[in-house]
Amino acid sequence: FMGENEKYLLHDENGKLVYWTQCSKAANTTVFDFSYNETIDFWLDTVKYALTAEPGVVDGIFADRGNTNMTDLKCISLTAEKQQAWNKGHTDLFEQVQQLIMSINKERGVFIANNEDFDGVNARMFENFRADDTVNDVNQLMHQRLDITDWMG
Repeated sequence: FMGENEKYLLHDENGKLVYWTQCSKAANTTVFDFSYNETIDFWLDTVKYALTAEPGVVDGIFADRGNTNMTDLKCISLTAEKQQAWNKGHTDLFEQVQQLIMSINKERGVFIANNEDFDGVNARMFENFRADDTVNDVNQLMHQRLDITDWMG
């Protein structure tokens, strides 16, 4: 995503590209600018193409960094307004992707968000299966998301 397509990527207050490595040891990858409506449209168009170009070949989407929140990334120099717009765009995009997938492939369509629960998103990938008090603990998550009594009838 360089040249003309760089507009879809997040830039800091100084106009420099934002990379995940600025805050962690993650892969040196750029970040989509979800505060920019054209980026969201580009993403949705790409998902639609992937699901419809050859029907039945692709039936779902995996999105990494589902639990990312720009206000938590203190190492990136963004205005508060940009952080809020990115966070909202990120959540809105995930919800729109799920709606799009279900409109195209209601019976088999799946959207997997890495390490995050979003309203309307029908799958989640866990990287850790620990029995402790972290958010990544499957048992804790199940108790947060389900009322076992109601579920069992």
